[in-house]
Amino acid sequence: MTTEIHNGASHRVPNDQRGYQAPPPTAPPWQPPDVIAPALNFEGTCVQQAHAATTHAQSEFRKHIEATDAGKGNFSPEGYQAQIAAFQNTGAAKAVDTALESVTAHRDAAAAQVAKVKRDLSPNGDTAAELRANRHRDRVIRRLDVKDPGQLFNAANEELAGATREELGTLLQELPSYLQSRGVTTDWIDAAVAQVVPEFAAARAELKKAESAFLITRQNVGFVKQGFANGRPVTVLADPAEYA
Repeated sequence: MTTEIHNGASHRVPNDQRGYQAPPPTAPPWQPPDVIAPALNFEGTCVQQAHAATTHAQSEFRKHIEATDAGKGNFSPEGYQAQIAAFQNTGAAKAVDTALESVTAHRDAAAAQVAKVKRDLSPNGDTAAELRANRHRDRVIRRLDVKDPGQLFNAANEELAGATREELGTLLQELPSYLQSRGVTTDWIDAAVAQVVPEFAAARAELKKAESAFLITRQNVGFVKQGFANGRPVTVLADPAEYA
């Protein structure tokens, strides 16, 4: 409080300001913001969900880098790297691993279905069925024995094409080892069987799609996780929609 006097001015401290005055509170030290990026809820096939989770994580990571760069002056070099790396603990980042696991399980289930259909073509039968199978096997081997190696592929293919469902089971059990003993490859047999067994063809087609989706998803996840680690998000991800 100031009071005018004839030879100048006098000052008097207000009553409420007399005595000890605590210093004004200091601002708390700066803390980096929490890194939050929840996982995405998305409807669709497991392949569609996996791709959505991966692209979502990629988008959220890009936003995280932009936000961190905006306040880069507040960080030490080590602190900046730690803040970027903290994204890997978010739900969005962790969902990338879950996405790959689901697509892998889908691929494995498709492979198991192919094996089941193939196995069902060769069930263990009763004595009469076993005798029929042995007689058919012996007839086929006699016909193939007289073929030279150059004729074996076409001859074996004709046997498969003309076989009944029961006979196919026998051929699937016996042909691979016989052909290998004669120096002929056997990797074509499943494709030949698919020509005459619709459900086997369908199972193989589903496995082919599932394998393609798995390969694309694994590649995308690898690129995205590499970006999480080095702080440089990948710019393009392949879309497995064709195999969803």
